[in-house]
This record gives sequence, structure tokens and C-alpha cells, in this order.
Amino acid sequence: MAVDCNDIWSDTKFRYWLLGHVHHQSLKEYPSCTVETFRTLSGKDAWHASMAYRSGQDLKVITYHKDHGEVSRNTINISLIS
Repeated sequence: MAVDCNDIWSDTKFRYWLLGHVHHQSLKEYPSCTVETFRTLSGKDAWHASMAYRSGQDLKVITYHKDHGEVSRNTINISLIS
């Protein structure tokens, strides 16, 4: 992305790569961007249960400001809305 869209990339001050359906949450800061993965929202099926996958389910609401980057974050446990 940084190579293919160099003009857009270079014009930004805050850079985030957000990845879903990874079944776990992680956040890693690199010199040029922050990469974050999120838990899945999909339901558990027989195969995943038999493989002992037991990741939690939640969603994140993140607000970004163009001049200040991330300014707020809320986590919603899926059990509250299901």
C-alpha cells in the first residue's frame, strides 16, 4: 500500500492498518504505521470448537481525528448485544 499509493501515504500524518477476523487482538507499532488486529464476530462452529479455539468476541469503536490520530476507543462485548 505504501508503495502503490505513495502520494496518499506521504500526505498522511497518522497511519493505521486495521485487520479483522484474526481471532485475537494485537497492536504493533512500526516506524511508519500502527497495525492492529481484532477478534472475530463470527459465531463458533463445531470445527473451531473441536480445535479448541476459544477467542472472545467483541467489537471496537475507534474515533480518529485527522490532526490528532486516535482520540477515543470503546469496546463492546458481543454478549451484551446478542
